[in-house]
Parts: sequence; C-alpha cells; structure tokens
Amino acid sequence: MAIRYKYLSVYGSVFLLSACALAYEILLMRLFSIIHWHHFAYLVIGLALLGYGVSGTLVSLLQRLLVKQFNLFYPLSILLFAGSSLLCFKLAQQIPFNAEVILWDPQQIWYLVALFLLLAIPFFFAATAICLAFMGLQQSTAQIYAADLVGAGAGSVLIIVLLFWLFAQQILLLISIVALLAVVIALLPVQGALRYTGFGIVLLAGAWVFNAGLSLELKMSPYKALSQALQVTGAKVVEQRSSPLGLLTVVENDSVPFRYAPGLSLNAVQKTVPQLALFTDADGMTVISKFPSRRQQLSYLDFMTSALPYHLSDIKSVLIAAGGGGSDVLQALYHDIPAIDVLELNPQLIELVDENFGLYSGSLYSQKNIATHVEDVRDFLQGAKQKFQLIQMTLIDSASVSSSGLHALNESYLYTTQALQLYLDRLQPGGYLSLTRWISLPPRDTLKLLNSAVQTLRADGIEDAARRMVLIRSWQTSTLLIKNGFFQGDEIEHLLQFARQRSFDVAWFPGIEREQVNRYNRLASPIFFTAAQQILSGNSDFINNYKFDLMPATDDRPFFHFYFKWQTFRELFKLREQGGMPLMEWGYLILIATLLVSVLVSVLLILIPLWVFNNRGARFDPGLRQRDVVLYFFSIGLAFLMIEIAFMQKFILFLRHPIYSIAVTLTAFLVFAGSGSHVSQELARHFGKQRLLEISCLGLLFIGLLYLFMLGSVFETFSDQSLLVRGMISMVLIAPLAFFMGMPFPLALSNLAEHAEGYIPWAWGINGCASVISASLATLLAIHFGFNSVILLALLLYLFAVWFFPRVKTA
Repeated sequence: MAIRYKYLSVYGSVFLLSACALAYEILLMRLFSIIHWHHFAYLVIGLALLGYGVSGTLVSLLQRLLVKQFNLFYPLSILLFAGSSLLCFKLAQQIPFNAEVILWDPQQIWYLVALFLLLAIPFFFAATAICLAFMGLQQSTAQIYAADLVGAGAGSVLIIVLLFWLFAQQILLLISIVALLAVVIALLPVQGALRYTGFGIVLLAGAWVFNAGLSLELKMSPYKALSQALQVTGAKVVEQRSSPLGLLTVVENDSVPFRYAPGLSLNAVQKTVPQLALFTDADGMTVISKFPSRRQQLSYLDFMTSALPYHLSDIKSVLIAAGGGGSDVLQALYHDIPAIDVLELNPQLIELVDENFGLYSGSLYSQKNIATHVEDVRDFLQGAKQKFQLIQMTLIDSASVSSSGLHALNESYLYTTQALQLYLDRLQPGGYLSLTRWISLPPRDTLKLLNSAVQTLRADGIEDAARRMVLIRSWQTSTLLIKNGFFQGDEIEHLLQFARQRSFDVAWFPGIEREQVNRYNRLASPIFFTAAQQILSGNSDFINNYKFDLMPATDDRPFFHFYFKWQTFRELFKLREQGGMPLMEWGYLILIATLLVSVLVSVLLILIPLWVFNNRGARFDPGLRQRDVVLYFFSIGLAFLMIEIAFMQKFILFLRHPIYSIAVTLTAFLVFAGSGSHVSQELARHFGKQRLLEISCLGLLFIGLLYLFMLGSVFETFSDQSLLVRGMISMVLIAPLAFFMGMPFPLALSNLAEHAEGYIPWAWGINGCASVISASLATLLAIHFGFNSVILLALLLYLFAVWFFPRVKTA
C-alpha cells in the first residue's frame, strides 16, 4: 500500500510540475512580448531547451547519488522550480539589458548571457525532477511518461484560458503556488523528519512566493510607446485588459491631451476630438476618440493620406481590416459611407470601445451602418461572398516599431504576396485596395509594399501595373492605392486636387512627370518617385542594388519588415552613433547574438562537463564508433527543433496568433512524439531498431513533403471554422509527423544502453546542445530561405541520421 501511495504521489506531482513548466514557457513568451517584444519568443524556447539539456548532463553524471537520495532530491527539485520561476524573472527584470544599444555597448552581450542563464534555471530544476521520477521509478516509466505528457498538454491549454482572466504577472504567481502544491504531493509518502521539515519549508516558501508575487510589477522597455506616454505630465492608466492576444492599456491625459492623427496635413485647421490612448502589449498605439456631436468635428480625418480613396470615387462599401480604437471607422463615417464592415481580431478591444468607454466613443462598433466581425482579414475574405469597393488597411503597425528596426523578426501574413492577391480578388470592378504605411527614411516599408504589389499583379498575368497604382505621401505617412482596373483621367484630376489642397506629395500616378514630385515635403532627391519608376518598369538591378531588402514577403517567408543586407552593414555600422542604429534591423542582429550565446552556453554547460567528468569506467563496445554517436544525435537534435519551429510559424497563418500556434503545436509535438517514443521499443522488437528507424524517417519524409504541397490548401478549406475546431485540426495534422519524430532518439539510446552505456550521457548532451542551437538557427534560416527550406533541411538531417545510426560494426 505504501509503495502504491508513493507511485500515485509521483504521478500527481509530475502531472502538476509538467503543467507548470509548459505554462511557464508560454507565459514567458507573453511576458517578453509585453516588456520587450514578440521576437524574444525564440529566446524563451532556447532557455527551456538549455535547462533541459544541462539537467540531462547533471543527472547522468550524478545518477547514483540522486537516485539513492530520491526522497530528498525529487521534492527539492520541484521546490526549487517553484521558487526560481518567480525569483529568476524578478532578477531578470533587474538586468539592464538594452537591445537597442548592443552594437556600441559590448557589455550588453554579457547582459544577454546573464539573462539567458538566469531564466534557464527554472527549466533546469523542472527537468531534473522529471528525470529523477523516471530513474527512481523505472518500472513505471509508461505511467510517469503519461503523467508528464498529459500535464504538459493541460498546462498549454490552461495558460490560454488563464490569460483571458488574469494578468501575466498574476499567472506567474499562480504557477509558483501550483508548483508548491506539487511539492506537498511529492512529500506525502515520505516518512520521518524529512517529511515535516519539507512541509515547513513549503509553508515558508509559500509565504515568500505570495509576498513576492503580489509586489511584482512588469518593468517595460523605456523604448516602448506606453513607457514614453506615461512619462508625460498628467498621463495615467485608466483601464487594462489581458488576453492571449495582448495586454490592452488605456491611458488618459487631461494635462497634455493626446492628438493622434498620423501624417496629418499641416494645412488642417480642425483640431482633433478628445482622445484616449490605447496600447497593445505596451506598444502599437491607437486611440479611442470621443464621438462628436457634429460630423464636421471629424474633418481633420479628411486631411490624412488614408482619406484619398474617398475623393476618387463614390464609395458605397468599405472593409476596414483592423478597427483598433476606431479612427478609420470615424473617417468612413465622416465620408458618409452607407455600408462599413470592420474587422478586429481581439474581442476585448471591441468590448473596451463599445462598453467600457461606450458613452465616450458613442458605442462606435454598434452604429447602425457598421457591421463588426471578430475575425482576421484573411479568414474573413476567404469566406466572404461579397466584394468591396474599398479595402482599407491603415497603419496596422505602430510608429515606434516601424522605425526602430525591431520588427525584422516579426512574421506578418498581412503583406505577403498571397495576402495581396486575396485582397485584390475581393475588390469590385473599379474598387481600390488602400495601404497606408509609416514613412521611414531612407524609404523601406513603402517601396517594399510597392514591389510586393507589382510582383503580385505580374504573378496574376497583369503586366501594366503602372496604370493600376497611385502613391502619395505626407511628412509622416504614405498611401498606396491599387485599383481593380486602370486609373482614369478624372481620378487623376481628383488625386492632384486632393494632394494640392493638403500639401501632400504625389510619388506615382499614370502619366506622372518629374516636375510634379517632391514639392511640399521636400527630400534631398525625389527618391519615392525614382524608386517607384524603377520598380514599376521592372528594373531588377535597382532592387538588387538597393541598400535594403525590398523582395516581397511570402507565406513561406513572411518577414515583411526584414530589410537587412549584409553588404550595407559596414556602412550603417559606421553611422550607428549618428542615428543609424534603426537602419541595421537590430532585431535580426539580436537573433544572431542569441544564436552565438546558445552555442557558447550549451558547449560550456553541457558538452564540457561531460568531457571532464564523464565516467571513464563505463562500458564501451569497440565496434561502435564515437563519430556515429556525435553525428546521429546532433542531427536529430537539430532536425526535431527545426521542424517544430517551422510548423509553429506555419500554423500562425491558420490559428491567427503566435500564442495560439505555440500552445497548440508544442502540445501536439510533446504528446504525439511522446507516443511514438513510447511504442518504439515494442515496434523495434518486431521490425528491429535499424529497420524501424528507416521506416520512421521515410514516414517523416513522405508526410513532410506532402504537407509542403497541401498544407496551404487545408488551411484555406477550414479557415472559416472556429478557433477550437482549427486547433483540433492542427493537432491532427501534426500527430503523424510528431509520432515518427519521437522514434529516432529512443531507438538509438536503447541501442547504446545495450552496447555502450558510457556514450549515453554524451547522447543526451549532444542532442541537448543541438536543440538549444536549433531554436535560433531555424529562425535565422527561415528569414533568408523560408520555412519550407527549413523543413526540407530537417528532413534531410533525419535521412542523414539513418546512415550514422550508432550500431555495432561487425568485421
């Protein structure tokens, strides 16, 4: 009975610990999105893998001691996870890491290393506890494995639910408390003084965790828009909402009122209506405007470049791709558009505008001629039967992000060639696609968007793109119009009148002359006109020789904001102290720094300890080559994470937000790879290890290649389903791939256990080292070559591993 009690205790504590560990991993991604930016998600994955890799090395080297004192070290490891998950994050916020100055402050590299190591500590303790559970109860491996996988799956689902109800820092406290409950469960079968001492320590730890958690405040980057807004006298936060889609913060300032009208013409005389600032994840500012008593009070919205299409034709229907705080909706209302469809992915944002601030905003989204849809623009248009006279996409990115170079790693499926094709297909004959962007100098965003539109039209067999586009700019924004047809003479007249009255510069229209450009917001040269002329004429040399990458983004390579070119780096580096830093796309450079740090710390903390302390008396079979062990486990370590990262990104297109994609794909890969691992030994007895490895890798190759060709069609077919249904479909799609991916590692490991157990620590260490490196490497490769290339490389690595399967060579 006592033995059974112990086993149940381990199953329960492993379940809770695994749930907490995966929830913590996903939560760190959300926390980094708030205090830094989204692209640090790849750092978090590397942190988790580093912690697990170092743990595998330590447990392998100290196995006898740890197993002998199982009743001490098992609950202690869980206790240390509970405390460090909160403590390490608090300490990490004190590290003065500032990615913006990393190129001229070498100390920032060491801060990055410190951040990397510090946040890997909780994962190290979680992995150590789970490893000890496997070693301490070897006869119940299947049950512990099931508890581990089910717990991880539960954690990934619960974290999404909790993010709708609690703020991220509150969930961090909850994770520590649940982990302490796991310690209590682990201590229940322990006898004597150790048990009661453990309970006492848990109570003390609980008191500290509760106090530290309640006092935890997020320390946001001073370069984020919210941090800057709160520095202004009189600014105060009046409302906050949390969800997996983002932290929404509403700021009021009666002393220095917000006046948000991007690119507003200097000729405008009407003041902006009173406004409340609205931030998503402490950035991406938009505003909730006070609904006016008279329509004329909104006339300032007609002095923005985004108002252009309303002056070229009698617009009857408009689709606004991202409603946000409602500025685009108010602009459409000002122009008396009878049918306005508004898309907004975050239902909490609509609730804020319509309910919490309904009296202030006039319940904007509930106006009689406005149809509001809680959908992504691509989902909506793929399922929509109607076509629109105008599709309006205005400043979906924030100004600070657009100009800072940190969006380089931010995948965006809004501006890919496939997305543009969809938008154009949903226009009525003579309809317009309006794309308004922030202006960056030297020009990048606007020119890349123009080139993307040209390439999209040409891919559809339309060679006369120059007759279908107009481009204007103010001092801050640009608007590109693409017409489903040719621009006519009366439209050009209206365009010139609109620009002249507002002192906007025309950069392109059919028949434009050089004398008509660069008149009001003068630049040293008419670069927008010159670039548009070259792009529309199909001059590939201009694109190739331009100092920034203007190649279109695609669904396979969805990094629209990536403009970095290595041949320009030296020139920009010399200008780093004269304002050149944002031009270097430092988000991309941070990824490279993270990759280098990953290599450094994984070698130092995983491979070197193995080399120094590995048991030299362990059994080795002279017929088994060490080279095979190294190449095999390094290859499958790289390949597994490459496929996981690539599919994590691909499923963003289907699930519409990174946090949903991460939660679903992580769960699916964990559960089904674990299932494949679990049945591999039984199948190996039937097929043989070598044969089963060949079957699994060929299965991977077949499924992987099949998905490269059919996944996009599957996404389109089920795009109109609910998020829950799409999540289930995603898991079904990942299941066979992950199942086969779960076999190569245990097959080779069991072979080592039979013939060369001394290589087992090396296998764990090399695999862990490769996994840590792969998290950053996969993203870096995807930026340059696309996610399909990453998947193909991973499939080739699995085939390469078959050749080097560590088996005993016979003479």
